[in-house]
Amino acid sequence: MFNTKSTLRTLIAGAFLTMAAAAQAAPVFTVDPRSNGLDVPGPNGIPNFSQQFDASSMAGQSSVQIRKTAGENQYTSVGWIRYEGFSLNQGGSSVGIPGLTSGLGTNYNLYATFTQTFTCKGALGIDVSCAINSIDLSLWAHAGLGASFNLASLDNAATVTNDDGRVEIGVVRSIISGTAGLNNLGGAFQNVNTNFELTTAGQSFFVEPDPFFTATFNAFNNTTGGATCNTEGCVDPTVVAVTEESGITNFGGAPAEVPEPGSLALMGLGLLGLGAYRRKRLQK
Repeated sequence: MFNTKSTLRTLIAGAFLTMAAAAQAAPVFTVDPRSNGLDVPGPNGIPNFSQQFDASSMAGQSSVQIRKTAGENQYTSVGWIRYEGFSLNQGGSSVGIPGLTSGLGTNYNLYATFTQTFTCKGALGIDVSCAINSIDLSLWAHAGLGASFNLASLDNAATVTNDDGRVEIGVVRSIISGTAGLNNLGGAFQNVNTNFELTTAGQSFFVEPDPFFTATFNAFNNTTGGATCNTEGCVDPTVVAVTEESGITNFGGAPAEVPEPGSLALMGLGLLGLGAYRRKRLQK
């Protein structure tokens, strides 16, 4: 015998789980790597096979130098993110976009330079939580592979040089939410959600959706020993050098807040099934 209340709960739960599963997938965007003069032959005569493609995330490496400022538990970080590949979520798995297709690392570099400020709940140290207050970031594309990415050290900032002719693709100017810190294995981590605005050049690089997404979601982390402090045990350091953080960036916000037609259709089928079941019960 069917339990009506139990069946109703199951159908309703199934409909909302469908929506939740759809929401968990990173939204897809379309890139045209042939834009902005980036479509140049690769090194050593490698033919150019780049073409427009779909992706849902960008992965890369980051380096940053953190310095304590005059305010209590206040810090500023300056660094870069060098994106090394695109991937696309398909059927619950992530598929890498070939470098020759995307052109990334073959015909051009894609990277961000940024300055952040953050406040910690105490002096910066192991397992001390820090809130990111502000960010000023530019996303750049640079034809060719001549740019140099210099790792942060206690004496030198993380910088990008030899990047004349770069094209600004997008900018980030405000924080939605963010947290960062140092862990007990000697690593550093950061999760930050921000706004995102395309430049005119960016509109020809990120061609879909149009208008483009208005937010970025970022997560970066080190392995053990990825953060070096100028104090013993990283207790209240005034300078921290973070090298080779690895992480991922994807996009969201409008227009991704609107459920995809497929998700709405599946939910509609679930609700139609619910209505049919109730009518059948009433007829008995």
